Parts: sequence; structure tokens; C-alpha cells
Amino acid sequence: MQKGPSAWQSFDLDTARYLAQYTDTPVVALVEKLPWAFTPKGLDRIAEFAKIVSSWKDLYIAGPAAFLESSGISWDEKEIASMGGFIDAKDLARETHARGMELSPYTFYDSHQDMGYLCTATSGTTFCPRNRKEELFYFFELGVDYLFVENIVEASTLRLEYNNMLK
Repeated sequence: MQKGPSAWQSFDLDTARYLAQYTDTPVVALVEKLPWAFTPKGLDRIAEFAKIVSSWKDLYIAGPAAFLESSGISWDEKEIASMGGFIDAKDLARETHARGMELSPYTFYDSHQDMGYLCTATSGTTFCPRNRKEELFYFFELGVDYLFVENIVEASTLRLEYNNMLK
């Protein structure tokens, strides 16, 4: 029987680091509540053990500071500055790839559900998807490697449409 790909994932980075030492299975670092993770030096740290970085999709639209603030997560501004500052939302995928890691934002709901973006509640965001097609095309254009989706048929159909548009 042929087996498909698998990965270990953890919000606890000590556990993720431990797993990476004792397995060949790729480790996914779930990092949405760690402000330092969205800095150049933070990504460097994560790249020491993780193959995939995963966080809430809104980080890639609203940006780390707006997302963390809306989530009630504070940070030490001096620490963030010493780590290179927050990476701009549109550059997170490129910066992750530059460190040899892949990117897997989550969770992309079904079209019948609210997308739940911060940009729908606040202003100041340069882009805010109005529908599932705009949403997924934005992430395809960013170059994300994986998407954690609720409706695989819908996401696959939109991926095919996006691929055909590129031809």
C-alpha cells in the first residue's frame, strides 16, 4: 500500500524542535501567537528545525502587528526591532522560502462561511478579499505551498482555474 505524505505539527516549539531531532518526518511550526516569529531573525530560528511554517491566514493580509494587536497579543518593541522588525505581510512567503521553509496558512473556510478577516472590521489594509476566489488567488500569488482548507473540492477547483489563467 502506498502511503501519502505526512508531517508533525505543534504550537509548542520545544516539542517541534525535539521532533525534528528524532524523525525524518517534516515538522510544522505553528506560530501565530509568537510575535518574534514574524521577524527575519525569528524565521532564522524556526528554520533551524522546521520545514514548514503555519499560522493564521490573516497574518498574510493584515500583517503581524495588526493581527497580533487584534488578538490581544503584546510584544516588546525593542526585541522585535533587534530581530529586524516585523516582516511585511506580502513578504512573509518570500522570506519564509528564502530560509528553505515552506508556508501553510490556515484555515480557509467554505464559501458559505464568513472569511473572518481583520480587514473586514478595520481599515488600513491595502487588500481585503471579497470572496473565496479573490482570497485563494491572493494566496496562490503570494506563493504559499499549502493551504489548510475546509472545502477541498472548492479549493481544488479554484487552484485549477488559477493554473489555467497562468497558461
